[in-house]
Amino acid sequence: MSHRMEKRINELRDAISNYSPGSTFRIARDRPTEPPIALRIGLFGPTGVGKSALINSMNYATGPMWENRAPEGFASEASKTLARNAFPMTEKITMVDNRGMRSLGGPFMVELGHQIAGVYNDEQSVEWDHGFLRRVVAGLERTFRAKVDCEIHCAVLVISALNLSLRATDLTELIEQIKSMTGHPPIVIITHRRHHEVREEVITAFRTGLQQQRIDYVYELENYTTDDHGYDAEKHLVLLEALYQCAIVGDKVMKYKESNQGCTIL
Repeated sequence: MSHRMEKRINELRDAISNYSPGSTFRIARDRPTEPPIALRIGLFGPTGVGKSALINSMNYATGPMWENRAPEGFASEASKTLARNAFPMTEKITMVDNRGMRSLGGPFMVELGHQIAGVYNDEQSVEWDHGFLRRVVAGLERTFRAKVDCEIHCAVLVISALNLSLRATDLTELIEQIKSMTGHPPIVIITHRRHHEVREEVITAFRTGLQQQRIDYVYELENYTTDDHGYDAEKHLVLLEALYQCAIVGDKVMKYKESNQGCTIL
């Protein structure tokens, strides 16, 4: 591990450890006047992309040792997460895991809406189609106007590099609705990046599509797992960079809510 990489890892660990809501603003008057007790980061994505493994990996990167806190599943198995679970990374940062969606279609939208704006999730299986997608987006717009409570401050879309059959343009309406409700687009994390079956041209095309959607922050990483959690400086660095960026985005959302009409941060 290079000295520069070690220094950056330590800097990020200190920044995350010392973080409190609003503190990423350097000037005190720019910070939210009534920040929440803790930053809440919501992870969303289909089944098997590694949301729970990401939580464990983030916890490992910020802490002294590996812990299997969130139950891990695999792309070929059913999701291990049966309900929303909150996992504190620090006293002031919490990550919220969610049930894996079978696809990035209707059910995914409903769950995301429920988390961000309190949209009712009836737990029924809904087939992906454009008409349903439009109805959910319209529902989010109605909920946004109703000024309900937001449960998260930063939305993170987790997508596996092994399953990039979806195009970035499929996420257009979802991204736009998140931006209209929070003032900021979601962060995207692409997992399983080092897998031998990953095709570079597919990754490149997907990232290009995200750039066209004005997604500023995309992180490609390989999670630590129960079977493979030997320290890797490159893994640690990407995980910490992504987590700290979540804090920066979350602070912007908190401030946005104070100066714009919208849902109230809990």
